[in-house]
Amino acid sequence: MGWLERLLGIDGDTWSEATGFAFAYGPPAWGWGLIVLAVGLWSAWLYHRQAGSRARRGVLATLRALTLLWVVVLLCGPRLVEARERVERDVLLVLVDRSRSMTVPAGGDAGPGVSRDALAAEALAAFVRVQPEAPLPRDVVVLGFGSDVFGVDPLALQAADRSESLLRSAVSEALRRVSGRPLAGVVVLSDGRSPEGLGGALRQRLVASGVPVFAVPLGEAGAVADVSLARVEAPRRSFLADRVPVSVTPRVAGVDPARAEAGGGVEAVVELVDRASGEVLASEPVLGRWNRPLRLEADASVVGPTDWTVRIRPAAPEAGAGPQELNTDNNSRPIVVEIVDRPLRVLYVEGLPRWEYRYLKNLLIRERSIDSSVLLLAADGSFAQEGDTPITRLPRSPEELEPYDVLVIGDVPASALSAEQAGLFRSHVERRGAGLLWLGGPVATPRDWADSALSVLLPMRDPSAVVPAQSVGVSWGVRPTELASALSVLRLGEGGEAGVFERLPGLRWVQVLGPLKATAEVLAEARLEGGPRPGPGPGGGAGPGPDAAGGLPVLTRLRAGAGQVVYVGTDETWRWRRGVGERYPERFWVQVLRLLGRESLNDSGGAVRLASSSERVAAGEPVVLDVTLAASTPAPAGGVSVGVRRLAGADGVQASGGALDAEVLLQPVAQAEEGSEASGAAGREQRFRGRWTPERPGSYRLRPTLSGGEAAELVVEVEAGDQEMRDTTPDPQKLVELARATGGRVLTPTELAGLADPASLPSVARRTADDRLTPLMHAPLAFAVLLLLLGLEWVGRRLMRLA
Repeated sequence: MGWLERLLGIDGDTWSEATGFAFAYGPPAWGWGLIVLAVGLWSAWLYHRQAGSRARRGVLATLRALTLLWVVVLLCGPRLVEARERVERDVLLVLVDRSRSMTVPAGGDAGPGVSRDALAAEALAAFVRVQPEAPLPRDVVVLGFGSDVFGVDPLALQAADRSESLLRSAVSEALRRVSGRPLAGVVVLSDGRSPEGLGGALRQRLVASGVPVFAVPLGEAGAVADVSLARVEAPRRSFLADRVPVSVTPRVAGVDPARAEAGGGVEAVVELVDRASGEVLASEPVLGRWNRPLRLEADASVVGPTDWTVRIRPAAPEAGAGPQELNTDNNSRPIVVEIVDRPLRVLYVEGLPRWEYRYLKNLLIRERSIDSSVLLLAADGSFAQEGDTPITRLPRSPEELEPYDVLVIGDVPASALSAEQAGLFRSHVERRGAGLLWLGGPVATPRDWADSALSVLLPMRDPSAVVPAQSVGVSWGVRPTELASALSVLRLGEGGEAGVFERLPGLRWVQVLGPLKATAEVLAEARLEGGPRPGPGPGGGAGPGPDAAGGLPVLTRLRAGAGQVVYVGTDETWRWRRGVGERYPERFWVQVLRLLGRESLNDSGGAVRLASSSERVAAGEPVVLDVTLAASTPAPAGGVSVGVRRLAGADGVQASGGALDAEVLLQPVAQAEEGSEASGAAGREQRFRGRWTPERPGSYRLRPTLSGGEAAELVVEVEAGDQEMRDTTPDPQKLVELARATGGRVLTPTELAGLADPASLPSVARRTADDRLTPLMHAPLAFAVLLLLLGLEWVGRRLMRLA
């Protein structure tokens, strides 16, 4: 350190080419002039009358002026200023899609088997490696995204295993993480598959901040022909020896929809497979019927849970069926159907012994898989009521109604049921899952039930307005709808026999139901087969109306709480016996009764009943469980525990059936929550409710752990929640729109490394002044000069004898 640095009180490294002198509070130049003039005049005025020579007085005045000026200089804050600049490097934000759709082959020029994820990893690694040599170094922040945002190693990407990619949420979260820093741009490497729209708010935010988005779309839209199962529906339980219906909706992506619907492009076969043996139980070719339900059927021949798999198998490309299937993860779904070995229990109530009653009653008694109770109201006291389990009156309590899976109400006046009995019937359907079959008739049904508590279980909007459509010489042919086929009803043929309904004798009497409720579904229509157009029928009947040629609903279905209702708008199915006997009427009624009875199997029918809010959920989605105990069943003090065992995983692999997978404790439900529609008996029941959240996909069996009593069971299918893999078609347009709206560009994977060039992405680094200041007011030199000036003036004054 030199002598000058010691006098100034500074370090030696303070001096540099960028160092200068400045005042902290210095006045302008004209201010300094005024200060010098004022100090000089005042100093001269002080000494102009003093004794002594003019020269000596001038020297003392000068010393006084210099002293005052030095004090002013020190008060203005003299300092050394070393000019410096702080540079805040800009940030380039890179988002890499980590959802499972990235594992699908990219197609196009990428080569066979090269996934979208491999393209992303290669492009990202090349980009990161050129950053150290980039002319304008910047901070590169690489984040992965799926349903959330997380850090990743750009040179060793973690597996793409997220179940969905929320693009808009990911960009918003990434911007939040780098908020406050200069952002050069955002790079998105993705196939564009996202359930979220981009939203105008995100676009406006990026545009307002001047942040461009550089999109790197991965995968070619026309290269993936992905067939999948959009929906699979099967009953949770079924009766032994029943034909179990499975409704399957196939879906195709990656090809032109119009071409696929026409049967071109991609073709496939839907199969129902036994998991244990691998046997194909049923199959159905799609034949262009994409996005429409197809029906598969299998025999329920083994008591207990039947573990099946529904799969879709695309045709081989060499067969001329289009491009090869690239994603097989969405080609199968496991299902579990519980097969119950007990008869279907039916209560049939009829008013008069009409022809329909005679044949249907005999069928119920003859069918070994049905246990029936038949009550004819018009019979006198000496008449022996028929059925497998005869009764002499209508049930009057929930316990008497409990055994029945299906309630059949024929042409019965509403007055036959008291208000309490009507409430019992309704509760039995809506809460216990029983089926209700209405048989329209000319006397009472459905008009007489318009003001009854059971009117909500009728499919027509105005039961009192229902009239018959009949006329001499007119017959009505029955034609099933696609829904009937999906539900496996009205399948009267055997061994693929077609055209059965065209050969059946026509009906002479059908009802005009009028407008149906919004939730009602038509299973079959009645269409005119010939003869003159009918006018009003005898006995106050009416013609079919102007739309009769288009078909009248003759068989309708209505969901009602836990159960379902079917209404038959004719009583002449017995005419189908002509020339063939009971073959076709028997198949018709047995199929309808089994359809209605399957829902009741979901209720244990005993002292303990278990129900769930959904029988098919996604992993991580909560399921509400309800346990109902009869009044005679003692309730545990601490609540009811439900044990959960995993039957099989989503891949169909059987799980060990030993230890419990989970145990859920259900708490008592307050009576006030039960609603006002519960019957008097329902108030004596004890209900418990709780939540179970499955974490792994697969099939689960739930069973309350109670001592004694009949055990209730429930099977819940837990899916992987992987909605994105059901359609892996890339969506580059979403990325293109975002890039164009923000002034960015669309890049190929090989063009990503070019962003290191300043011409491609200029720097937006933030530069701010960061000068180094060294004050001189307290320096030794400042004090020394002041003492020197004061000392010289004092010496001069002593010599002139002024002090």
